[in-house]
Amino acid sequence: MAKPHLPRLVDDRSPSWSGAPWRPSQWRPLVWLDVYSVGDPLLDDDHRRLMEEINRLGAALVDQTAPVSEALIAPLERLAHQEAEHNVREEAILAQLGYPGLEAHRAEHRQLENGLGALVESLITEGPIESETLADLLKDWFVRHVLGRDMRYKTYILEGRERAGQPRPPLAKPKT
Repeated sequence: MAKPHLPRLVDDRSPSWSGAPWRPSQWRPLVWLDVYSVGDPLLDDDHRRLMEEINRLGAALVDQTAPVSEALIAPLERLAHQEAEHNVREEAILAQLGYPGLEAHRAEHRQLENGLGALVESLITEGPIESETLADLLKDWFVRHVLGRDMRYKTYILEGRERAGQPRPPLAKPKT
């Protein structure tokens, strides 16, 4: 059986988040750290929930002995739905603040949504994919978008809160 062509969730020429082959026994859940905060409690909560959903999928992949198939279509659709809802909320907040990079960020959101949709479609039409491929895609997406691109607007959100007379959230304390 031919391996299905999978879309990139984020169009970026950099290597995968780890660069190393993944094995189910190596799955390590993503862990939320306060430094991942983008300065808005609603968006941070969304990001935590997306991370939890990715972790649930990762745990399911560990239990998967064969290539990923229909069993993960519903969880991936749920993740895609959560991502779309988050994008609407994030774009509204950024528009309200007048974020100058909104159009580029909005375009990336559409790319992410299309990539997740195409991933689900490829599972339906082309059959299973290897667990490590899916795990790498999901972590790569979260790391690149949330911990990479969303950090670009963090300062803008914090400064917008100050302009609106709202205090900045407290800085995260280092873990000792």
